[in-house]
Amino acid sequence: MIKVEIQGLQATMAWLAGHEKQVRYAASRALNDVAKSVVTAERQHVASIFKGPTPRTLNAVKVFSGAKRDNLEVVIGVDDGVGRKEFKAMGKKGTITPAKYLLAQIMGGQRAPKRFEKALISIGAMDPGDSAVFAKRSEALDAYGNLSGAHLTQIISYFRTVKAEGYGGMMSKARKMKMMKGQLKGMKWGKAYFRGGGKTGLPDGIWERHYPNGTAEKSFIRPILIYVRGTSYRPVFKFKEVASGVIAREWKQKFDSALAAALRSAK
Repeated sequence: MIKVEIQGLQATMAWLAGHEKQVRYAASRALNDVAKSVVTAERQHVASIFKGPTPRTLNAVKVFSGAKRDNLEVVIGVDDGVGRKEFKAMGKKGTITPAKYLLAQIMGGQRAPKRFEKALISIGAMDPGDSAVFAKRSEALDAYGNLSGAHLTQIISYFRTVKAEGYGGMMSKARKMKMMKGQLKGMKWGKAYFRGGGKTGLPDGIWERHYPNGTAEKSFIRPILIYVRGTSYRPVFKFKEVASGVIAREWKQKFDSALAAALRSAK
């Protein structure tokens, strides 16, 4: 979170005796203009450091509160989901917001587990301390390199063994059999999931076994999620540095311009 406050205005107002209203108006307008520039610069920075960021990530930086004449500060931060319609619509407890998953990119260190990772750990399909990486070879990733929510829900429900509310539910044996035979809506051919690692000789993670010609014929496998231990990030998102640079470059020019306009209108 960046808080931009203006200092030294008392001296300016003393110098411009009788024009306190214009000075404070100019300061509030300049602050809000600079805040917009900071948000634009931050989003450009995000686009430059992440490959194919989702719109949610690309637009994560926003102005939380703007400046007014009686409150000369603006607050700029990374979206925490509070009050956002799309988060309310999801109605999912524990949803990982941009403020959570970008923190490690700003500060460095371990990233927060994603919601689906927490679910996999809770049902024993993933070890605590691991992170899941979407496998490119799965041919199931979207344009942003992510696995769809429906696909993740299906994986979790497949491995869940106890009925419970929450992410994934539990897939019945009958439905698993239909999926293996390719009898579920939209399926090209049958498939089943299994976990790698251990005696399988495969990297640990979630794999799919596909049956293109029926379960009695040859099948093939491909990875969906690959587990890695202790995913840590170096601080590549220079959030404060980008904001400070914009403020240093633009504040004086924007304030001088706004003040000149306010003084002209006061005559």
